[in-house]
Amino acid sequence: MTKFHYETIHCPYCLNEEDLPIWDIVDVEEDPDLKNQVFLKELQNYECQNCNRKYVLDQPFLYVDPRSKLLIYYAPKFSEVLLDKSSRDEQGNLKSEISSNLPLDFGVDIQDYTLRICYDYNDLIEKLHVFDFDLDDRLIEVIKYATRSNPPAVEDENGNRTIKKIEAIYFVGIENSQYIFQTFSEDEVWRQVPLDAEVYDNAEAYFADKFNEDENWNVVDYLGCEIFLLNNKF
Repeated sequence: MTKFHYETIHCPYCLNEEDLPIWDIVDVEEDPDLKNQVFLKELQNYECQNCNRKYVLDQPFLYVDPRSKLLIYYAPKFSEVLLDKSSRDEQGNLKSEISSNLPLDFGVDIQDYTLRICYDYNDLIEKLHVFDFDLDDRLIEVIKYATRSNPPAVEDENGNRTIKKIEAIYFVGIENSQYIFQTFSEDEVWRQVPLDAEVYDNAEAYFADKFNEDENWNVVDYLGCEIFLLNNKF
């Protein structure tokens, strides 16, 4: 199912022309190495043959994982639309009139698949981690929202503990029964935040039956989670 085509691309630095492969569909069951390229941010990352500078093509592609029954449309060019609050309904889900205007007809079977849209590469990588561990990304977003709202104290070199505003947070895996998150704080430092497994279990027990049916293309992110929590007065 993996598909790609060639396009003539101009290097953004020296304007040199090259015919480069552009990925349309990335099937990681058919081509497992492509999944690793996504994790390493190497997919559609090229080095100019003229000036030797590296650059990433901001091109969309469909990520297909049959094992996890997961389809992700990576669509960076639609970030402005998808980050607009008016693109979401009262439950924080992507409105059907928005998704219907996106190029989502890939000629692949979507029945029984979880359908996601990501506009940011780090969010795409996080989704892969979430579904590799067979988790619900909506619950992960609730946990991330709660962690950002009540950030843990961090210790400086002098042993003083202070609260740093979290600017970004990503789930990266499970180790020793702890859910591991990476945070980027206002002091521009990345930190690892481990949370006990019961945090996810508690979120699942409370929220799982409060989500709408998960059968349409959706953007599951901080904005959607915030709308969901505020409108339901959680």
